[in-house]
Amino acid sequence: IHTAPWGCGAFLNSEKMMTAIQYLAAREAGVDVVFHGIGNQMNPEYTEVNIKEIIGWIEDLIEQQNTPQQ
Repeated sequence: IHTAPWGCGAFLNSEKMMTAIQYLAAREAGVDVVFHGIGNQMNPEYTEVNIKEIIGWIEDLIEQQNTPQQ
């Protein structure tokens, strides 16, 4: 899947939340995800550092078998 910060312009969605949603969707579908549009001034939170950090958090939570309720 090739993606970008969809919905983070006019709709003002969070770049971090959209990254997490897109990564989780691709992970659950069993496909690779490629993030495009990194470094665009319109989406200052959509950076390679933040994407790696979000993926790391998700993977850590899954590895620990944590859920939001725990």
